[in-house]
Amino acid sequence: MEHFTELFANVLDSIFANPWAFLKRASSFTDYVGADDHNKIEACLPSFEDTKARIPAELEQRSGNETFLAQWIAQVPQEQHLIDEAVDRVQMLVLKTHAIIRSQVSDQIELYSDSFFKLPMMRRLPDDMGNIVLQDSHKKTCVAMREKLKSDHELVCTATKDLGAVIEKLQTFAIKNVSIRE
Repeated sequence: MEHFTELFANVLDSIFANPWAFLKRASSFTDYVGADDHNKIEACLPSFEDTKARIPAELEQRSGNETFLAQWIAQVPQEQHLIDEAVDRVQMLVLKTHAIIRSQVSDQIELYSDSFFKLPMMRRLPDDMGNIVLQDSHKKTCVAMREKLKSDHELVCTATKDLGAVIEKLQTFAIKNVSIRE
């Protein structure tokens, strides 16, 4: 845990020391251009063929990220009288940068936790569950509960059959009553 925490802190330090370098090599950079958190589509696992087709496109896209960054910076006004707009644009640029970095790091941490913690735990879980042994007092309680549930189930089944018979008699009565009136 200490090694992971140290590594994670180093990664964050290096990312925020030069966020532009991180953004230039981000794979899904254009997903964030012009999109806010409310408009993002929920991701699902792609097929193997989709992944094979996506890799060359992502590698090509990484070279285009620098263009997007240059466009964002170029949109910041340089004139003195537009200083308020410049501040707003720079704040928006910082927020977009932070959102992209947060998303990328979150994806990496999720992959790390799934690979090194969740998957090994799920592999060992069936063996551990098979080794669970109930105490005699718990077994007796479970048997008593099962018998009670069994009797409750029989009562409900009987009540359901009786209710079905009553409904059938009422329907027959209603049909006879309607035919008599006609």
